[in-house]
Amino acid sequence: MPTPNAATITWVDPTQRTDGTAIAPDTFNVLIFDSLSPTPATPIATVAQGVQTYTTGVLSVGAHVFTLEADDSEGDISVPSASATVTIAAALAAPNPPTSVDAVAATV
Repeated sequence: MPTPNAATITWVDPTQRTDGTAIAPDTFNVLIFDSLSPTPATPIATVAQGVQTYTTGVLSVGAHVFTLEADDSEGDISVPSASATVTIAAALAAPNPPTSVDAVAATV
């Protein structure tokens, strides 16, 4: 069952470096950032190459902007990815209580 007020982020791992050379298997991690306006992007997770999906925990109300970066084993970090946004809406207000409540004693 999905976590309420969470987001699942998916992506395609890079296969090349910026110079066009291939990236070897198991040589980088993906850093996931969340920016809840107006705060700057905050790292929320690191996942291994090949995973390509991440589900957040419960998110606060508002527009969450997610970006990803690839971080290789040599310490090189990519520029941020394009962003993906998910909006968590405020919970609905509780309903009003029942009205005109009455109780009548049973007679024997």
